[in-house]
Amino acid sequence: MIRWSRYSLMVWLLVLVVQAGCPAKQQVKEPKAKASLYSMTLAQIDNVDYPLSTLRGKVVLVDFFASFCTPCLVIIPQLKKLYKNYKKQNFLVLGIALDRQMQILVPYITYLRIDYPVLVADENIHRGTSIFGKIRQIPKAVLFDRCGRVVGVYHGATNVDQMRRDVVLLVKKKEICR
Repeated sequence: MIRWSRYSLMVWLLVLVVQAGCPAKQQVKEPKAKASLYSMTLAQIDNVDYPLSTLRGKVVLVDFFASFCTPCLVIIPQLKKLYKNYKKQNFLVLGIALDRQMQILVPYITYLRIDYPVLVADENIHRGTSIFGKIRQIPKAVLFDRCGRVVGVYHGATNVDQMRRDVVLLVKKKEICR
């Protein structure tokens, strides 16, 4: 019989949570919208609109997170590093917060020193009717090429290396979009 100390049990549970991700709250089953990334406008945490049409020509990694998500705390520092390394090559990390209580977000973003844009999920995202589909697990990241096409979807905090490899390939690729 294995005897667990409190510390080893807590570490083991944390590893399970990080590997599994946090389930996002999704209740409504509606079909996925056919809109493009560039047709959306979301609010920033200061309620200023952020039209996603400004992302044309950039490689964009959209990261869905929430302040209550422990695995999100693991992946955000890695996303910050990725953004810092490739932002001069037209790469952008865009955070989309799924929190419904905005007063939590400002201290959360300040504490983590998130330096990429953070937007607030609208009702289409919460319902699963946006281009991103249903957000069943967080963290979830969606990678778009310079033409706005989805080239990768990453669930949980465990496949950051694959995400990094995909970003590097896209950043090096000089694609002209029509």
